[in-house]
Amino acid sequence: MYKYKVIAISLAILLSGCSDDSSQKDEGAKSGLKADTASPNETQQKQAIVIIGKYRYQFKLTRCNSMLRYGDGIAKDGSDIRLSFGLSPANWKSRPASEGWSENGDFEIRDKKNNLHWQANENLAKDLTAVSPGQSQVDNYSINGKRATGSATFVDTTAIMTTGRAEPVKGTFEVVCN
Repeated sequence: MYKYKVIAISLAILLSGCSDDSSQKDEGAKSGLKADTASPNETQQKQAIVIIGKYRYQFKLTRCNSMLRYGDGIAKDGSDIRLSFGLSPANWKSRPASEGWSENGDFEIRDKKNNLHWQANENLAKDLTAVSPGQSQVDNYSINGKRATGSATFVDTTAIMTTGRAEPVKGTFEVVCN
């Protein structure tokens, strides 16, 4: 059964990258900046900034939980780039196991313009043999009211499907859900 699950996930990831980009705007969220942190002043209400290596993404959140448990967003510049995230409560390790918290959280960015599918999700190591523990995860974060900042290690699952290797890339995030 596990073998079929991996095949289904692999096919879904490959097929998600097979779209025609001809109708998209020329300007993407790729800025080429080498910054490795998001400035607290750059994020306003219901917005997110995620920096992964040389890629800098800015999102308008279309849905978010005020306690930052989950959210979705679209690229502020209108390009075909989407964000989804989830964060556990800051004290999840000390909470009862019955609440179901088992990891820091996860971030996923589907960047169809650049054919990238970034994921920071420690469960990938269970689902994809090319991903080792620690190569894809939310490393640390802090939640201050309706604002979360932190760092994560991302892998591009599109590249994993084409090369068979995971190349971890460090990143940072800032999310505000007012």
